Amino acid sequence: MATQGMNLASSGLTFTTETTERVIITDTGKLGLGVLAPTAMLHVAPTGSTKTIRLENLTASSSNTNFLVADSDGYVQTRDDIVTGTVNAITGITYNTDWGLTSTGTGTVSGSPELPFITGGTYATGTITLNINGGLESVIEITGLDGTDTFVTGGTLSTGTLTLTRNDDANINTTGFSITIVDGATTSTDINLGDTITFSGGTAITTRNFGGGFMVWDLDDTAVTADSYGAADTVGTFTVDDQGRLTAAADVTIDITASQVSDFSATTMTDIFTANNFVDTSGASGIDFTVIAGTSVSAVLQNSSISTSGTTGTGTISLGGELGFASSGGTLTVVDKGSGLFDLEVDASAGIGNIYTTNGTLGGARTVTQGGYTLAFEGGDLTVSGSTFVVDASQAAVSIGVSTPASDAVLDLTSTTKGFLFPRMTQAERAAMGTATTGMMVYQTNNREGVYIYKSFGWVQVI
Repeated sequence: MATQGMNLASSGLTFTTETTERVIITDTGKLGLGVLAPTAMLHVAPTGSTKTIRLENLTASSSNTNFLVADSDGYVQTRDDIVTGTVNAITGITYNTDWGLTSTGTGTVSGSPELPFITGGTYATGTITLNINGGLESVIEITGLDGTDTFVTGGTLSTGTLTLTRNDDANINTTGFSITIVDGATTSTDINLGDTITFSGGTAITTRNFGGGFMVWDLDDTAVTADSYGAADTVGTFTVDDQGRLTAAADVTIDITASQVSDFSATTMTDIFTANNFVDTSGASGIDFTVIAGTSVSAVLQNSSISTSGTTGTGTISLGGELGFASSGGTLTVVDKGSGLFDLEVDASAGIGNIYTTNGTLGGARTVTQGGYTLAFEGGDLTVSGSTFVVDASQAAVSIGVSTPASDAVLDLTSTTKGFLFPRMTQAERAAMGTATTGMMVYQTNNREGVYIYKSFGWVQVI
């Protein structure tokens, strides 16, 4: 039996959500929450961080002295041997002006403990004296600092020399705090730390100080317009100054006269410009072309025809001739659409049948490769052997075993020798479907075998 997710078996009554069993009442009356094999009348086994039991709105009792406890196995019992009373505890600590601490509490706290604090100190002749608690405690002396060590007390920087001042007046001079700048020739200049370095531009160069030790050198603009020069019919011309800068640029049209060509070999000209290559002809046997900067002349093509070849027989047709298309059996009609386009049509008078006009019988197995396209049958019904398989387009229904599906059925299965077979799968395979479409039905083959239907809240066994 199954009712809204509850399954009754010989082992007891089990409550499940989705595919997980949550609660069981055994055949001996034991209730298990989160455990399927309870060992007590009420057995609770929480999962993860879930707390076991929560009781709300309980009232206090002034007469009952027993306490609810749980042993190491989790069994709950009552005990009356637990002693209660007042526990002494420190409830506050105050600090007084005598560097002491005063404690208060429900019990007894004796004494006024004092904490040591360093409240001052002095240094003299190599000794550090630390005052403790404002003089209420003995001082602490740190000796051994005899004051004989030397150390740097200051310094000055002048003309590349750093002078370090010591406490014993034995000053130390350190040099090397300067740099030497040399130009492209032989002139050099020493720059000391603290001096100023000036950067100035030269010819066609401008300097800019961005601050923070950041200098920029910019090239000055010239009169040349930024662009791409030169093309298939032009060449770029440029003017360069003494600094190598482009001061002018322009495009000049390429115009080469015949007299300027000096490397065209005489042999090449003799081979091309011969009487045999340029014969003045006219009509279908010649070709008309135009010589650059000249007049229209005609020349003969060496190959002025094409060959044709059929299943039987060969032929030749000259350029300018006529190529004809015909059907020797009269089964095809060749239609000239113009512009070199021909249409081959089956001649209806030849009595050739096709699937669109006549019935026929396949001479063997046929395969339709759709290649990603949709194969659709529109405007009528689709049948297999009349009644074996019928798609009724007018009713949007399908029938198997009957020629006409019932008017109120979208799927009509009719048979006296065969039945309807549900999709069959294991419990794990059904669970792997995840969230299914509401109304989905399958047959589970293991565990609690039977028919399951997916409702809005999950899977439910119905048979």
